[in-house]
Amino acid sequence: GGGPRAEAAADALRALGAAAVEPIHKAFDSLDEGGRRVALAVIDQSPCSAGVPLYLRALTGPFPAQRRHGRDRLRRCGTDAADALEKALVAATPRLRPLLASELSLVAPERAVRLVVPMLPASDPRGRRLLRKALGWATRDPKAATEVRRLLSDLSLPELATLDLLRSLGDRAPAFAPEASAALSRISKPGADF
Repeated sequence: GGGPRAEAAADALRALGAAAVEPIHKAFDSLDEGGRRVALAVIDQSPCSAGVPLYLRALTGPFPAQRRHGRDRLRRCGTDAADALEKALVAATPRLRPLLASELSLVAPERAVRLVVPMLPASDPRGRRLLRKALGWATRDPKAATEVRRLLSDLSLPELATLDLLRSLGDRAPAFAPEASAALSRISKPGADF
């Protein structure tokens, strides 16, 4: 519960150093809010490679403070966080996809563009809107420009995905010419669905 007993356990785990990571990972889901807070404080002293799986569980967990903690730590963990977020996004339920896509768009925008665009046609309208928002953040980063251009040029990309990619670019679409212009021409054919 995060009380004196939990703090004493945290001190013992800190003394163990790297050996404490595995027991914390095993026990984390069974802990209440205070216990998770203490566990995260101990993991914060470990390298990102050890902490990222726990931060991801905190991000998608039930407690708002832990979600913020997980989000803040993931954003500091660079490639380790990007790898974990990518795996989680691919396997995520539709409910969690927008959250994971938003975080990936900040940590590794080029990966977010590559993964989110193909997910759009299978998402419901609300999910598409939230994914498109994450995609909009990702496309603002210059690191994502090559991936945006590649997808705009992909003739096999479903029309709905192409449309949503263009929508996510908004008034920045001219910066992606000629690929954006060609993509718009492809989906604006006579008889196209409104």
